[in-house]
Amino acid sequence: MHFPYNVLWLVPKDAQNLVAAALRAIFSQKSRHNVLRTSKKAIALLEEKYPITAEMLRDIEGNMLVHMSFPT
Repeated sequence: MHFPYNVLWLVPKDAQNLVAAALRAIFSQKSRHNVLRTSKKAIALLEEKYPITAEMLRDIEGNMLVHMSFPT
């Protein structure tokens, strides 16, 4: 999964832990509703300081749900 690494390259080193934690929070959710809710919170958190990163998250919001369609 290259997306997290691509996102982390866009933010300063001192912000990478924050962004990584936001990504982990999104992808660790168990329901579609929680994935979308958490991604919206992460986007809002990142929007002011890291608008390009927030835009990348916004662009893939629909794709974040794809892994939830696979059988477990």
